[in-house]
Amino acid sequence: MAKEKKAKRKRNKFFYFFRIYELLLLIAGAYFLYRTYATLVEMDENDVNKRIETRLNKMSDSDIDSLFVYNENVESKEIARKNIRNYIASDAYDIKKKEKNHYAIVDKETNQHLFTVKFKTLKTINKLGLINYDILEDDGFEKVEGAEFYHTKIVAPSDYTIYVNDKEIEASDSIAYEDFSDAYNYVDIGSTNTYILNNLTMIPEIVIQDGDETIDFDYSENIEIKSNREVFDTLEDAGVDFDALSFCENWALFMTDDLNNQDPLHGYDLLAPYFIDGSDMQNRAYQWATETDITFTSIHTLLDPPFTDIFVGNVIKYNHNAYSVDVRFDKNMLLETNETRVDHFNNRLFIIEYDGVWKVINMQGVKDE
Repeated sequence: MAKEKKAKRKRNKFFYFFRIYELLLLIAGAYFLYRTYATLVEMDENDVNKRIETRLNKMSDSDIDSLFVYNENVESKEIARKNIRNYIASDAYDIKKKEKNHYAIVDKETNQHLFTVKFKTLKTINKLGLINYDILEDDGFEKVEGAEFYHTKIVAPSDYTIYVNDKEIEASDSIAYEDFSDAYNYVDIGSTNTYILNNLTMIPEIVIQDGDETIDFDYSENIEIKSNREVFDTLEDAGVDFDALSFCENWALFMTDDLNNQDPLHGYDLLAPYFIDGSDMQNRAYQWATETDITFTSIHTLLDPPFTDIFVGNVIKYNHNAYSVDVRFDKNMLLETNETRVDHFNNRLFIIEYDGVWKVINMQGVKDE
């Protein structure tokens, strides 16, 4: 009986220690699981992509303002911030590592680096040589100079009106029509304007109008609108009271000293009314009239008729003050050697209305087709 009690006490003692051991194993396992879970949570919290996503979603107004320049001519600051937040909430960008703890936010479509997200490493964790990760701390953002979401350039005639997001905008640059020479000193004949739209946060709503007519175009980063210039068969059709043929015939005669070779100015006075005093064309004509080169023309006589194959047409309206007209003809001469000489005249006249009278402001040669 005593042996049975002694054996029973041994079994109870073994069972007691076994339970304690089992409990210790459970506690150790629970602690191991807890530490494993805590490590996984800590790793997840320091995952770069998630950390960046969280940081971007928490960007303040001042954060955004520090990274971008706004075009407040067509987008208010509030709208620009909203557009940038909508962009960040989208999947329109990639995250690319630049260097340790520096990550570029890059637009997928344009591959443009928009800004940089930065972190600091507080400490590096290495467990059993198997698990390695950094404990990170936010270190703000870094601006990229010149970064923008959208931009566009519009080239259009100056008499067109450009609206962007319901706001009329001013030209960034204006280029005069070269062929009209110094016409701008006397009348307004328009120009070609360039409009630069930088630092946009959304594709802009653009409306281009020619008077009451809305011009159709395809949006791009370079929008070029050609002037819809009216073309007429004759100056009379255009409502322009100007005798282009008479001027050109007189000019052709003037060039070969056939206008009035007995006159000290070789007939310049017949041409002067066509010009504006002080204009380049007047100076050009007067210089020819007063230089000795005008007298070096080969000796000749004009045939009858002196001018053949005459064409006057292709009248182009630039605006109500400015037109061009093409004039072509052959001037027929007989040289003292009894040879026939034909001078082919093919020029485009540029005329403007000045003080109610049409004047020649420039003339350019045109190649025969």
